[in-house]
Amino acid sequence: MACGGANPLVAPLNASLEDVYDLNATVAAALGSGLCAPAAALRGIQRACGDALGVVAAFQDAASCDELNPIYHDVVHDTACRDLVEGAHVMATGHVVAAALLYLWLYVANYVSETLFLLEELTDLGCEVLATPRHKEAHGARNLEAELRRV
Repeated sequence: MACGGANPLVAPLNASLEDVYDLNATVAAALGSGLCAPAAALRGIQRACGDALGVVAAFQDAASCDELNPIYHDVVHDTACRDLVEGAHVMATGHVVAAALLYLWLYVANYVSETLFLLEELTDLGCEVLATPRHKEAHGARNLEAELRRV
């Protein structure tokens, strides 16, 4: 998808028109020569080609209309190139922030769960944790293993 520039539908529509014209000319030549036996089938193909030419020509007229090109420009350039990119940027930024907060939360949760697990294990072993506020004021804050005393 290109942002800006000419309507990209015009070139494929022109190619379709040329292909249908070529098919119609081939069918007309086959009918004119009389060498092909099922003339009714060839006339059916010729009618279908005529209908297809009308539909493709009408669609090409609508696609090249001055009323449609500004709408197409708004859809392609403004919506797809500007709004979509800005929206993707906002979503990516939100995902990065959410991922950082989730990582931080998981880190803290892991630390707290390990600390609680260690305290439970030490209590089961009969140790007493000396992490009271008075003990911290007197001896300073140390790690958990240093603040254990065997009972």
